[in-house]
Amino acid sequence: MTHRFASATPAMIHHDVRVKSFSEIAKPKSKYKPGFPLDPRSYPYLTPLNLATAGFFHDPTPSDEDTWDTCKCFVCGVKLGGWDEDDDPFEEHVKRGKCVWAEMVCAPKVSRDKGKG
Repeated sequence: MTHRFASATPAMIHHDVRVKSFSEIAKPKSKYKPGFPLDPRSYPYLTPLNLATAGFFHDPTPSDEDTWDTCKCFVCGVKLGGWDEDDDPFEEHVKRGKCVWAEMVCAPKVSRDKGKG
């Protein structure tokens, strides 16, 4: 079985490339929103390493301030943003529908973290 990857670039299948996608600070136009990547002291689950391991890479739309923290799954293409302090990228990915990465990587981690695996 072959899978089509939804990423804009095939390079996003590599974990280290997804992590690096978060290296540049993206600032929203509003001074009341934090820059992205988010401060791990306030957003402990939303580190570049966790986001990349959950299958995401940073994919903002430069002209839209509401997408400054948007991340996209390299497999299914789901886009998530507007992160809250207690959001877990693994849980959020599992909630968003059918994705082989969410099923094979994220769901087992969520189960282990909740003591069910």
